[in-house]
Amino acid sequence: MNRVGYFVNKNDLNKDVRNILDKLNITGISTSSSDCKGVVQFQLEANWTTKEHIYFTKDGCDYEQTAKGYYKQTSDYIEVYGLGDNWLMWVDYDLL
Repeated sequence: MNRVGYFVNKNDLNKDVRNILDKLNITGISTSSSDCKGVVQFQLEANWTTKEHIYFTKDGCDYEQTAKGYYKQTSDYIEVYGLGDNWLMWVDYDLL
């Protein structure tokens, strides 16, 4: 995957990977540059509920918010949860 800052077309992925994403109801995949030199950030969007958008982000940087157990409400509409191993989940309650 050499494109950064793009949505990933699931049809471009291996069939086994597509099946896993479909089973998990992952509706979107995107990549972007990270603050860490040479590291790409991956973001997965889950469609598990109609009340909020849920995102999982993997970043090579070891940020405080990726630590397991981390929690912060960054605004009235955004919550961030650290999942460990450089993963975080953020929930967006603003569906506009």
